[in-house]
Amino acid sequence: MLSVTPASQAGPLWSASLPFTNVVASSPATGGGYPVPSGSRVPLAGTCRSGPFNANHSESWIAVKPGTEDLVGSSKFFFDKYSTFYMFYLGAHQILNGAPVSNNQVQGYDCVSTGTQAMPPSWTDTTDPNADFDTKGRVYQTMLPFNSFFDATKLHPDGEIDLSYSDDMGRHWVKGRR
Repeated sequence: MLSVTPASQAGPLWSASLPFTNVVASSPATGGGYPVPSGSRVPLAGTCRSGPFNANHSESWIAVKPGTEDLVGSSKFFFDKYSTFYMFYLGAHQILNGAPVSNNQVQGYDCVSTGTQAMPPSWTDTTDPNADFDTKGRVYQTMLPFNSFFDATKLHPDGEIDLSYSDDMGRHWVKGRR
């Protein structure tokens, strides 16, 4: 899914004094998420499963590891074909020395990585991509998980504010302690 356009073929709107190449840094990934049943507008509790994040990515954010040209990106990853229903989790993109390496779902918020359908600690969505490094090379991300299920006793979705961090450029994430 890598798309490369040489600067000489980029068209009249793109110009630079140095040659450059546009590269797509994302590819389909797998993780846990909620399918939306036929005829429903919302997912059903207890139906979370492993599946593809191949619908869309959006709201990108990028952070540079201090003293390097290595990048960790963050964006919304839409689950399966369910971008129509706005079912998403945050994902991370690893770009080392200018080359995309991999991308993955941020672990610790879905049923697959938490090992449970219970909500919480499993959530139907996580939102607001962001990332930044400390001076020692650890990357952090504020997580805003929420459950989009509504019932007669609740007037708003469940949610919380969390922090996750990674010591391997966003490949594996750990939820911070409260």
